[in-house]
Amino acid sequence: MVKRNGEWYAHFTLKKDVELIDEPETVIGVDLGEWNVAVAVAIPKQNPKPTKGQFWNGAKNKRNKRKIRTHQKKLAEKEKTGLWLSGLVIRRRKL
Repeated sequence: MVKRNGEWYAHFTLKKDVELIDEPETVIGVDLGEWNVAVAVAIPKQNPKPTKGQFWNGAKNKRNKRKIRTHQKKLAEKEKTGLWLSGLVIRRRKL
């Protein structure tokens, strides 16, 4: 027990034995590639036939990065010319 600033605090330590599973029920494989960002396949231990793989295509990520870069460039140009700040002032007046 500890008393700090007029309040009492109790510290407890708890030990509990837990059963650890030595072998997993399912094995998951992940492949990082050039065309697909990742491909994942699960292989259950009871049935060694792999499940249908999950693909994450990199094309969508590339499109999103390109859109973000384009918007960042437009904002940078507006900041250089002062249009970005004047647009904020105009919007505030309309509200």
